[in-house]
Amino acid sequence: MESNLSGWLFLIGAVLVMVIAIFVASAASRSARSRRETASVISSKLSNGHKVGPKSPKVFVCYRRDDSADVAGRVYDKLVETFGRPHVFKDVDSLRLGRDFRESIDKSVSSCDAFIAIIGRNWLDEVSDGIRRIDDPTDPVRIEIESALARNIPVIPVLVRGSVMPKDTSLPSEIRALAFRHGVPVRRDPDFHTDVDRLIKGLENTFAEDTSLR
Repeated sequence: MESNLSGWLFLIGAVLVMVIAIFVASAASRSARSRRETASVISSKLSNGHKVGPKSPKVFVCYRRDDSADVAGRVYDKLVETFGRPHVFKDVDSLRLGRDFRESIDKSVSSCDAFIAIIGRNWLDEVSDGIRRIDDPTDPVRIEIESALARNIPVIPVLVRGSVMPKDTSLPSEIRALAFRHGVPVRRDPDFHTDVDRLIKGLENTFAEDTSLR
């Protein structure tokens, strides 16, 4: 009787040891796989310009506050998650007090590798002092777009709130080229994240093709 009991206890102990060994081995395997996946993600980000350094890609976000400030903020946050806060500039948020805003805008845009123009339904037709703001040569949005087009960097119209691309004939001659730049729509939830992810993927592909960023 005692011999049988000892045998069963031994067998149970052996099974427990085997189960623990399998569990430990499985946990070690998962940990190693997780480290490999993390390293792969980091490597992918480095190869796509996510590294911190002088060659990191920079993105400028242009928008009209009354037209699309809330959407622009969400797009900005998603870009920051991918490229890092030091590499994403949002309109006048980067301007310093007491400086000529035209020079400040040109300097900010000149340091960027891509330019995003967020266009809502009222972007083109906003009026100030009786004229369309886009027709005013001192309009910051117009200055930003002029500067970006002059540098011939990727200028990406992002259409929000169901807006459509403005026709070239509806734009001042200095920025009519904007009408021919390929853009992307960014819809409201539940499509917002999918659309912005598509925008970010397009930026990454553009940066990967730009030999000056390698």
